[in-house]
Amino acid sequence: MPQIRVKNGPCKGRTCQIGGTPVTIGRDPSCTLQIIDKGVSRNHAEIYRVGEMYFIRDVGSRNGTFVNEDQIQEELLREGDVIRIGGTTLVFESEREAEAPRSVTYADSEEYKTSLEMKVDDLFAFEGQISESGNFKAICQAAQIMQAERDEKRLCNRILELIQEYVPADNIYLFLKDEATGNVAPRAMLERNPGAGGVPVSRTILKRVFTEASAILTADAMADDRFKMGDSIVMNQIRSVLCVPMVNPHGVIGAIYCVNCSLTDTFEESDMQFVSALGAQLALALENLAGSRARRAMLLGLMSLTVNIIEGLPPDALGHSRRVSQHAAAVCDEMHLGEGDRRSLMLAALLHDIGAHIKPQDLKTGDTSGLTSPPPLPKSPPGSGELPWDRPPDRGHVLRGCEALKQVRGAEALIPAIRGHHERMDGKGYPDGLKGDAIPMYARILAVANAFDRLVYGYAGGDTPGNVRQALVEMGNSAGPIFDTNVVRSLIVAYRNGKLAVPRKDTTRVRLEPPSQPPAGGNGRAGQK
Repeated sequence: MPQIRVKNGPCKGRTCQIGGTPVTIGRDPSCTLQIIDKGVSRNHAEIYRVGEMYFIRDVGSRNGTFVNEDQIQEELLREGDVIRIGGTTLVFESEREAEAPRSVTYADSEEYKTSLEMKVDDLFAFEGQISESGNFKAICQAAQIMQAERDEKRLCNRILELIQEYVPADNIYLFLKDEATGNVAPRAMLERNPGAGGVPVSRTILKRVFTEASAILTADAMADDRFKMGDSIVMNQIRSVLCVPMVNPHGVIGAIYCVNCSLTDTFEESDMQFVSALGAQLALALENLAGSRARRAMLLGLMSLTVNIIEGLPPDALGHSRRVSQHAAAVCDEMHLGEGDRRSLMLAALLHDIGAHIKPQDLKTGDTSGLTSPPPLPKSPPGSGELPWDRPPDRGHVLRGCEALKQVRGAEALIPAIRGHHERMDGKGYPDGLKGDAIPMYARILAVANAFDRLVYGYAGGDTPGNVRQALVEMGNSAGPIFDTNVVRSLIVAYRNGKLAVPRKDTTRVRLEPPSQPPAGGNGRAGQK
């Protein structure tokens, strides 16, 4: 749940979650967040929620309310916005899915006793060892997982689950080295009892595994001198540690660190060989995924450059199609769609208006009916719910774009999204008049991303953005009859999390009325003390 965190002053570190009830801020004890600061009025400001949007407004304070150093009367909050009230600063923190696993506790020591230590080249010198241990089936399972899974995070988690199924490990940690910085950080973890707290990880063992490409097994870690340094390690009753490197042709890229707390069942040499085999497979699989990502990034870059040339923009400009592509990707992330969906939708977004730059006679088709714009329809009466993006000047661009993509091998998956991005949930869109769930999900996401960008930047695609807050409110009002409600919600959350490609600061300020009156205690009088 989104929250406000106090950054300085007597209340430093205090947090206040923002739910359905407005949060009042001030010196008065009745305020939700009381701030003892001479520069803060008794009832200074309030934060309230409208759908998935969170607003802060000043309620007539003496010294004013500031967001990112701009004095405001009312402002839509976004991830990381800094609020200043008197001499106190607060930060707005939106709910976000953690990109990294839970924190790992490290233990430093230069001394440890090793039961077995082997170089990677020597790990598989004993023929038949893995097969005799019954782990051959697991290695085959791992190969199937690595062939099928294209998402790096899910791949790592599934391999850890497989290891825990065959090896007596209570906790397993997967560490990867960052290619750019060389830093080693946890990428995934699997704990048999997550609520029991973390288990210390030896930096010394990790460093040795990374620098020497050695697999290390300590059969009885409780006898290790380094575990006498603190009670937290003793309390975890670590009995056995196994750490193996993940090596690809470029060197060690990661390590799998296993911990066993059992008094009777400890790691054996066969476990070391088994985990090392999976580590070697996983290293190659991750390298292949990284190569695929690099190729996809190059494809998107080339596509972006091509679209910019078509739109008459400089190579480094962020035009309408590129912005829509980024909006769509942000929505995909909030909806937790897969990497394949995200990639396809970004390509479709880059190409969604390509038909506007194509003439019907340029297409290799004998039938050009429908590829030109139909006669203009009568203007809708006020209050009909029709919005600017409903009737662009050229409605035939959708079909021309689809017709052009039919001639590109492998682009078939993009056509439904492009064809349907002007459909409406109430069935009043075009070109097919699809309704509700009959509209492909890609098209529903693209419709929201496209309309939002048109509202912010205008149909002419100018460089100066309009009012983002007003655009989000209008999108929210259109959810249901025009746009998919879940997609609009994801767009708003993506903005709140700072993931949309729009400026943090609006160029205009339009007051938005809250859905209800201020809560009791906020009299809004100027000069309040």
